[in-house]
Parts: sequence; structure tokens; C-alpha cells
Amino acid sequence: MKGEMLGRGRTAEIFAWGEGKAIKIFHSDVPLGVIELEFSKSRAINRAGIPSAYVFEIIQVEGKPAIICERIVGETALQRFVSSPGTMLSCVKAGAELHARIHKYQVMELPPFAPELEKAIRTAPVPVAMREAAMRAFRRLPDGNSVCHGDFHADNVIFADRGAIALDWSSCARGNPYADVAFTALSFQLSRVPPGTKNSPVIEIGREAARVAYLEGYYKLDRRARNQVEGWMLPLAVAFTNDDVRVDTHRAFDLIRLLMIRERVEQKVRSTLARSRLLLGVRP
Repeated sequence: MKGEMLGRGRTAEIFAWGEGKAIKIFHSDVPLGVIELEFSKSRAINRAGIPSAYVFEIIQVEGKPAIICERIVGETALQRFVSSPGTMLSCVKAGAELHARIHKYQVMELPPFAPELEKAIRTAPVPVAMREAAMRAFRRLPDGNSVCHGDFHADNVIFADRGAIALDWSSCARGNPYADVAFTALSFQLSRVPPGTKNSPVIEIGREAARVAYLEGYYKLDRRARNQVEGWMLPLAVAFTNDDVRVDTHRAFDLIRLLMIRERVEQKVRSTLARSRLLLGVRP
């Protein structure tokens, strides 16, 4: 029943599987518990009615665990942009609209996002000063219970007959939606273009325009986001350095240094305002 290969990732390969279905066959080194967690999270997303591929069951294929899911036919945002660069703004706008829609959902059975981010910051391969700055910023940020995709980028958004759909819910969690937005903005900024990608120079040139267009598109849908997203950039940029395969770590380190300078300036402003309030007898 296994048909043509549809995709390949670091943990699995995806093939056509009969009529209207696909099968995600995991590599033998992926623990079964990780696969079962991905399946249970994807099922929870399905039950909530969030635009996603429906998952059916876990089976064994060729001695390896696999998830059978709905086959979504269409172009990903990245594929559409690569084949037709003039569609970039419309692709990014559609992605921002889908992301904002996802964030309106709450699925309490999903695991919390904050502990995973804290762990990623603590284990990041960066100087101690960077980890400490990221932790200080992280501790000031509010938690939440919105559905966060956790890996929302141009190759995980597909345009199908029933509209834009988010693929790959293996990293989803519940948390502050603006952390999820910051993740996507940083993906535009820091992700490596896979070797052999068609029109890769165009992608490199367009990545900043895409990042700005995505953020502006999201901000139009959620006016509170503009003042919230930036606070998540430093913690997430540090966390990103754990993935030196997908992330351009040199670019990430340059960004972290700039964010740390901004953090120090903002800390001085906060301290000055606090002293001014005390001198004026104003309660915080």
C-alpha cells in the first residue's frame, strides 16, 4: 500500500498510503514514547477542530512505527513562494491569518510550553551571560493557555482545497501565543535554506521582507501582539541555538548580542522609572 514518497525529515519519511491517506514512517532511533505523544497531541488538535491533517492510528511498517494520517494535497507556502516569488506577500498574509486563528483555541490536554522553553534556554550552547540574560527576560513574561504550534513556518503551512492548514503538530503545546509568533518571526530570520532549494538566493533576499510582512499581518489581527512579541525574542533566540542543523548559529549569535544590548537599555529605563516613582511618591 506504500506509494510515492511525499517528504523526508530528520525523524521520519512520509509516503502515500492508499486512497486519500499518507503514512509517516519514523526512523528506528525515534523512541516509541515520542511517537505516541505526537499522535496524542495531533488527535487533540483534530478534536478541537483546528485546521490540520487528521490522524488515524499508529501501526508497524517494515519493522518501524508509523502514523497513518490524512493526505493533504496542495502547495506549501514555501513551495508556492519558491515557484512564484511574486506570491510571497499573499502567502505570508495567509499564514499570519491561520496562525492567529490557531491561537484562539485552548486545548488543555496539551503539555505546557514554558517548561520546555526554560529547558532549552538552560541547555543552549551559548556563553553563560547569554543564558542568564535570556532567563531574566523569560521570567518576566506571562504564561498562557493558547494552542501554540511550536514549529510554524513556511513549509508547515499548506494551501489545500479546504483552505490553509498547518502541518506537523509534533511540537505543539499550550502557552503564550506571542511566544509562538516570536518563534515564527525568528524562523524567517535565522533558519538555513536547505541545500539544493530552488531559488534559494530569492529566499535569502526575501526573508526579511517576509518576516516583517508576517508580523504586520498578525498585528493587524491582534493589536495587543505588537507590544508583547518582542519580549520573547531573546529567550527564543537563545533556545534556537540548540538546533545547529536548521539554524544559522552565527546569525543567531549576532542577533542575541543585539537583543542583549536592548535588554540592558530597557532595564536601565525600568530602573530609572522605578526610582522616579519612589521620589514622587507614586505607587508602582
